[in-house]
Amino acid sequence: MALLGLAGIVPNLEAREPPLTLSCVLSQGVASAETVEAEAQYARAKLVAQRAQELPDISLTLSPLVKIQGDDDTSDPQKTQITSSIGLNLPFAPTTEQTIRAEEARDRVILERLRLEESRQQDMLRLVTLYHDAYLAQVEREIASLERDLARRRLDIEQARFERGEIRFIDFEQVSTDYVEKESSLLQATRIQGERIRELSAGSGIPEENLLLLQAPPLVYPGESGIIEALLGDTPGDSAAAATTSTVVAQRVVVQAREREARHLPPTTQFVQARIGFDYQDHSASVSLNPLSRVLGLGYTPAGLIMGDDEPSRGGRSSSGGSSSDYDWNLNLSVSFSLSLPRNTSYDREIAELSAETARLRLLELERAAREKEEERKDDVRQALDLLKNSELALARAQLNYEIATAREAAGRVISADVMAAGVALERARLNRERAQLQIDGSLLSLVPSLVFHLYNTPEGRIEP
Repeated sequence: MALLGLAGIVPNLEAREPPLTLSCVLSQGVASAETVEAEAQYARAKLVAQRAQELPDISLTLSPLVKIQGDDDTSDPQKTQITSSIGLNLPFAPTTEQTIRAEEARDRVILERLRLEESRQQDMLRLVTLYHDAYLAQVEREIASLERDLARRRLDIEQARFERGEIRFIDFEQVSTDYVEKESSLLQATRIQGERIRELSAGSGIPEENLLLLQAPPLVYPGESGIIEALLGDTPGDSAAAATTSTVVAQRVVVQAREREARHLPPTTQFVQARIGFDYQDHSASVSLNPLSRVLGLGYTPAGLIMGDDEPSRGGRSSSGGSSSDYDWNLNLSVSFSLSLPRNTSYDREIAELSAETARLRLLELERAAREKEEERKDDVRQALDLLKNSELALARAQLNYEIATAREAAGRVISADVMAAGVALERARLNRERAQLQIDGSLLSLVPSLVFHLYNTPEGRIEP
């Protein structure tokens, strides 16, 4: 806009340095409710995953026991013993079900992290869009002000000519109507700028008075880098962008869960336990091992407190099942297990395999929809590129017209108002080109949302080729 500052005809709009940049707005952006919820879900998923990797808690069991012994030929007990059994269960390895739950929890962490990243990207994309709209509204108002000033100057010139009788009233009325229209356009542009500033203030948390002047936003890609052409040249379906959306990843997690269920169905053997018991006089100890539940059990029963003992009982038995009247000690070995019917397992396997196949078909459907959406966004980029080419041609014509008007003014063949009109048209053409460039940026950010972080992390907001 420096061209309009020649000879003080119109103010130089670039002489004022805007105090606020896009990077500043992005750094002060307010997280949306969706992002806050995604952060909480991600933190919860990490805690659940950590808990799923831990072994079950150790359990301690106390079982009070009262043992009364006597002979058949007397009604009074000869011996009363009070004791307590102590049992300790020690998990030594995760079970198959626990391993599956841990894998599902890790998948959930990956999914929630992706959703959080997408939510943050959407917040930044929303701020970028609001900033673009506010900046374009700002420039639109400035150009509308220039067009109003130009209409005012033409009105003054035509009014003087009308008063001298050089033009008809209808011609003067047309110029006057044009001035009223330009004044109305300026008021409308001012109103729209105010709305865009309020929207940007609500999204960024920055006061409205600090958003009155915005610096031109940086572009994601320089036009000469060739990276846009590389993105658009991808073979349909080969791009990884469609495969990393949260919807596709969530369905992929479902597929993995269904496949795990099909591979790790409940075994035919539901319960297996090996137990060793050792009794010595009135003391009893045992060790048990369950390879399915991965639990080691330790048990001990002391002799206890004897309340009354007329004479030693000859028919008592130890707590582990051995007779303590004939021997000082005994050792017991036992193995127990239970089986489930194979018919139930076959039904469960068939159901699990069908569920996995259904999930895989759903995944293919979502991937196809994501690729189609990606192709639509690529078409948006191509259309924006065509619009940019047209705006550049219009800008070249406006530049040529301005140079011609300047040369004619130097030769005394046109008045300054004509030069001003050519300058305003040139600024309008520049705005249209900038609008097309920002439309390309918006389409690129929709295609590859992660590019928004480069607008925040790099000084110029550009990615080097």
